[in-house]
Amino acid sequence: MSHSQCAAVVVLTCLGLAACEPDKAEDTGATDTGRVPEVPFDEDCAAQVMYTQTVCECPELTADWSGVTADSAGAPFDPSQDATVVHWYILGMPVSTLNVRLCEGASLAADVLGADAEGTAGRTETTLSVGEWGYGTGVIALYDTLDEESGAAPRAAAIFEFDATSTNTRVVLEGRGDVWTGP
Repeated sequence: MSHSQCAAVVVLTCLGLAACEPDKAEDTGATDTGRVPEVPFDEDCAAQVMYTQTVCECPELTADWSGVTADSAGAPFDPSQDATVVHWYILGMPVSTLNVRLCEGASLAADVLGADAEGTAGRTETTLSVGEWGYGTGVIALYDTLDEESGAAPRAAAIFEFDATSTNTRVVLEGRGDVWTGP
């Protein structure tokens, strides 16, 4: 497994663990019309996807986290100051399968098609080059630490699915950005 795939597995694990806090089950009130609630929602599952966004099957996407106002726990979050690194990766499975695997606590290492990370340096937008990885389910997560070994949970995250009929080239994180939740 490559370094970036290991980092992706760490990110997935942290996302799932961060989701176990009860206050994350609440709706974020985000206004992005591209966010679609996942249904059915498994009330007994401690880690699952709450919202997804649909994007085109194109080699590059833009990720925009300028609208994040709070982290997943509801604490104030300044996207231009508090985000230190952004991770993104593609999993070779649909969101429905990802939900099942998260609820089972299964390892997702073998399903990582590609991963990357970069420092944000005060930026609130980046380009995701995903074309060479193929298409599946994408994850983008913001962290406030560069230390991959710290076990830190992401401060905000988004899930996106690729659709050949879509023309959307943007993944938008806003509000609390908490697409992972628990009962």
